[in-house]
Amino acid sequence: MSVGGTPEPVYNALDMAELAAEKGATAIVLPVSSGKQMNEMSDDLAARMTVIYYTDPIDALLKVLGE
Repeated sequence: MSVGGTPEPVYNALDMAELAAEKGATAIVLPVSSGKQMNEMSDDLAARMTVIYYTDPIDALLKVLGE
């Protein structure tokens, strides 16, 4: 996310998700613009990791807080 609050694409999102899963994470929060990268996620990783997409900073906050 930029300083102005605009969602920026995450480069290497799939690699970051794999690393997060190795470290014990069960969910990852990404901007919608990074969604295409996650289409190549392995079945094993998809079974262990929940991907939560957001469109703006408020959407990200609400999703992280579970509302």
